[in-house]
Amino acid sequence: MTEEPIFMRIPAEVRMMIYEYLLDTGGSKSIVIRNKSRWEYQSRHPNSLRSPYHIMERNFAKMSYETTYCADNDGDRTMHTAIMRTNRRIREETSYLLYGGHSFHFGEDIEAVVPFLEDKMPRTRDLVKEISLYKRSPTNSMEPDSFDWASMCRFLSNSNGIEKLTLVIEGGRPRVPWAGPQSLTVSDFRLLYSTRHESMEWARELAAVKLMKNVEIVADVHYLPEPQTNMMLVLAAFSASIETTLIDFLRDDLGIPAQLGKGTYRGTGAFGRKACSRSKCTTN
Repeated sequence: MTEEPIFMRIPAEVRMMIYEYLLDTGGSKSIVIRNKSRWEYQSRHPNSLRSPYHIMERNFAKMSYETTYCADNDGDRTMHTAIMRTNRRIREETSYLLYGGHSFHFGEDIEAVVPFLEDKMPRTRDLVKEISLYKRSPTNSMEPDSFDWASMCRFLSNSNGIEKLTLVIEGGRPRVPWAGPQSLTVSDFRLLYSTRHESMEWARELAAVKLMKNVEIVADVHYLPEPQTNMMLVLAAFSASIETTLIDFLRDDLGIPAQLGKGTYRGTGAFGRKACSRSKCTTN
């Protein structure tokens, strides 16, 4: 009979204290998951088991490259996840602490959601209860994320774990009133939705995710020049309605459990925001 390791003879409450120290996120209950940059991916550990996928560069070149995801070192401490690979029992104990005790913030890196969840065993995947995302403007055709958004929603529709989604939606508004509709009514959203306007396709896909209990909607609205095109007019009116009639439409018409929330901006956006500072990956 194999003798139990000394570490496993330590009282469970003491082991949990050790796990909490090794997996400390600086007091934050949110872990940032992001795409690795091209150079980070090229210098990754050769035995990395994380699924690779392709993303488009967020610049004018729009080049595609292979990458994978990582946890961003977003605090004063680095998580020491190597302990999770010691044995099955330790992995189970630490998984409850790491995955069940934190929300996971993907920001604009929607491409990372499916690989991150798909790489987990079903039992571990179901521990993840809360994620947050930054949705680039649904009316912005320059930086579309529709394919990655649709893939993510299809995956989440078959997932039992996620209970809460915080969705920060990008928007833009002029500083002064403009010629045209200043906001959208619920009836306006119904018309856009029924005519399959491109600004509402993301909502159709999100409505297919039935098991979430709470979807918090937050607007990240910043400066937009005076609208000169139909697209810009829709954007300005859409942005003014994100935290009001859009929420009403999502909740009452589509059955999405939407409500007003408080989000944290973590994207570069498409309307002149500076890129957020990205430190090294917590793990390889």
